[in-house]
Amino acid sequence: MIYSALRCLPLGSIRAEGFLKQQLERNRDGIGGHLDEIEPGMIADPYVHKTYVKQWGAGDQSGWGAEISGNYWTGLVLLAYTLHDEGLMKKAENWVDKVLSMQKPDGYLGTYWEEDAKIYEDYNAWGNACGMRALLFFYEATGREDVFNAVYRSMLWFCDKWKGEHKTGYAGEYITVPMMYCYKKTEDKRLLDFCLEYQAYSNRVDLTHTSKRALLHDDLYYNSEHTAGYAPKVMLPACCYAGTGDPTDLAATVRGVELLRRKAMHPTGSPVSVTEYLAPVSSTGETEYCSYAYFNTVYGVLAEVSGSAVYGDYMEEAVYNGVQGARKKDERAIAYLSAPNQCFATTESSPAVGDMQVYAPCYPVACCPVNSVVVIPEFIRDMVLTDDVGALYFAAYGPCSVEYDGKKARIEGEYPFKNELSITISGTEKAYFKKPGWAKGMHLTVDGAEVSAHANENGYVPVTCAD
Repeated sequence: MIYSALRCLPLGSIRAEGFLKQQLERNRDGIGGHLDEIEPGMIADPYVHKTYVKQWGAGDQSGWGAEISGNYWTGLVLLAYTLHDEGLMKKAENWVDKVLSMQKPDGYLGTYWEEDAKIYEDYNAWGNACGMRALLFFYEATGREDVFNAVYRSMLWFCDKWKGEHKTGYAGEYITVPMMYCYKKTEDKRLLDFCLEYQAYSNRVDLTHTSKRALLHDDLYYNSEHTAGYAPKVMLPACCYAGTGDPTDLAATVRGVELLRRKAMHPTGSPVSVTEYLAPVSSTGETEYCSYAYFNTVYGVLAEVSGSAVYGDYMEEAVYNGVQGARKKDERAIAYLSAPNQCFATTESSPAVGDMQVYAPCYPVACCPVNSVVVIPEFIRDMVLTDDVGALYFAAYGPCSVEYDGKKARIEGEYPFKNELSITISGTEKAYFKKPGWAKGMHLTVDGAEVSAHANENGYVPVTCAD
């Protein structure tokens, strides 16, 4: 069985409209469509040519490229199919074809050369997960089975090569996200066993107090973990839950998210990352832009497996506040770090290291610029979910159109700038609408007649549709 209350629609089923479409079009013309040209060695080449990337300090390695290139292409694929932009879709296809041509007979697919891939290296798992997400989103949008099979074989390589104690404790757990994606399609027990083995390893070697066992308690240790790195750790139990149905797995992720929100989350929906580590809320506490993208993924996973509408609230809170505040309106630059009470974005005003709060299209390590491409189109992909009987669940609100399996929907209005929405639906007998957790009340009319806006235990208001 797959224990997941809801599931996402395939990429491309939801299209951006209104101001979201305009913003994505600016991103296409700005850093979203061109970061690979600005920084080819770190972004364009690693999965294709296995380029060694200069570290922030000294020496060469392929690890930076694994994470950064993978996330850029994830963002570009999401951007291409959310806009249905032919130029970006062709660009994505060219990259995918080149990457697939590099797969080795044993299934290995990544940025490391074979002799390096055998090394006990965190970036091989974390970075590979980033690149495989790009391929899986492309598979969703196109239905190309050769792409899915390439990722599946890559996951089996990890099942074979990363057995037992051959695990890492920084952010390698992110590999369980594409691992469980493949499990949900194939139900290959080797994939689930790998994830459970990773969870057991995390419980034994818990240097940052972020294992499943630790997440079930009421402690969050400041400065213990890279804030963005907390995301794959807190997501791991929920990924396992999708295969086990063990309520303690889901409870650990839910608890871990609530701990973060209670102890290290700005009112803007921004996880605090002082010098990139978990820290208490403060007027000058920074947020690393990567954290927006990774925690948006966490919220999306929880919205699916738990079926709770609260995670749509969390997505909206971040995307409509901190995510927007740390990017330029022309979509040509972002701030690596930002703070809620920040008045200027200059080297002189930044309490952080050097120029990390200055707007720039790229950075010596481009992790944050590429994640700025990911976060908004992935949010749009997670706005509408479905269940086993085909009902639509509106988990987050914003202008978009939906077309999936004979069902159509369109969200119009100026939300979140105004608290009114018009939603047109056809092709389904049942729909569920999130009741925003921040709202004191909610009025709902169907074909002009007011109906009950009473939410169920998951925070959704069920509505029977005319057709």
